[in-house]
Amino acid sequence: MRPSRIIKFILVVVVLLPLGLFYVQNAGTRIDLVFRLPGMSWYLAKSAPVPLLLAIFLAVGALTSALWFGSKAVARGRAVSALNRQVAGLEDDLALARLDQRSSADAEVAHSNPSAGMAEAKAEEATDFDELI
Repeated sequence: MRPSRIIKFILVVVVLLPLGLFYVQNAGTRIDLVFRLPGMSWYLAKSAPVPLLLAIFLAVGALTSALWFGSKAVARGRAVSALNRQVAGLEDDLALARLDQRSSADAEVAHSNPSAGMAEAKAEEATDFDELI
């Protein structure tokens, strides 16, 4: 066995052993689940086992937190994808502007001096996106 499997097995035992002991100790314990308000009360469950109630409330809490944080994660993912589309559009606009600038510079250089135009075109290719901002 690999060490990672041994560590996972130990973690599973450390988590499941106390849960099993809790179940064995409290399986026979039964309580009445009552919702009390001033002047009135409702019996929600008569003689309910403690481990079952605990499991139900833990599952409801886990489901509620998963829905709450999952919806926030989905919203963040949508915002990130919208920003990615915006950045891609800006990069496309920048590429088109560079092409327009090069084509106009090439046309001007072709009329005046062909060797100077090549040096300017190479200098423009070396520019960075961050320098243009």
